[in-house]
Amino acid sequence: MAILDVALKWSDIGISPIPIMKRSKKPLIKWAEYQTKIPDRNNIEAWFSTDNVNIGLVCGGVTNLIVLDFDNLRAYYQTVAGLKGYARDVLQNTYRVATSRGIHAYLIT
Repeated sequence: MAILDVALKWSDIGISPIPIMKRSKKPLIKWAEYQTKIPDRNNIEAWFSTDNVNIGLVCGGVTNLIVLDFDNLRAYYQTVAGLKGYARDVLQNTYRVATSRGIHAYLIT
């Protein structure tokens, strides 16, 4: 799936995608305004029309997105093991992405 398609999918569910440098977390735009509004389709298409960028997601604000960043797999599995009931189910079943060192777990409140 092209990066533009992924960015549009995030936008469609109410999450603000912003362009960041590849292999970095450095934003390529001033992004503060996207804490209170979702970028429009024209901006998203302009930002992600190339595969030379990556997607950053604005947490909190209008999106109610929380991302838990586990720097290694052991930390993730220890956290899951330490939770009970609903909290454990949520963390095990939420959208997760493997990173170069661990896992990002995405929660929408």
